[in-house]
Amino acid sequence: MCKKMLLTAVLGMVLLIHASAQVFNVPDKAKTHFKTNYNNARDVDWRNNVSDYNCFFKEGDIDCRANYHLDGTWNYTEKKIPADSIPVKVSDSFSKSKYRDWALKSVLFVENNKKESLYRYEVKKGVKVMYIFFDTDGKLIKENASI
Repeated sequence: MCKKMLLTAVLGMVLLIHASAQVFNVPDKAKTHFKTNYNNARDVDWRNNVSDYNCFFKEGDIDCRANYHLDGTWNYTEKKIPADSIPVKVSDSFSKSKYRDWALKSVLFVENNKKESLYRYEVKKGVKVMYIFFDTDGKLIKENASI
């Protein structure tokens, strides 16, 4: 009986600590930017992963994520887009790239604080995952391997 009560108490403490660790304050700068730029957002869910803040939300049926630095400065926003929304120049460039035979996992439209508008292809071959970025004209901008 004592072991059961002790186990219950320990489990309760662990849950309490975990729940309290999820409480955080989003910087006003981030909240203001978000409200100004995404006033039609719904299902808004702020998260903190120690190094930055992420706000997951929907615009219509599109899943989105806005990323903010710890000081509340906007970094970038990603929007998951359907394949038929990708500009022809971009999809043509991808289909001619060395990654055309890799498994396509997703395509995101990314806007960042450098005033870039990019299409990010996530592709996989075996265990290797790559992120391929094209600008709106279909020019390959960068390639990043996933960690």
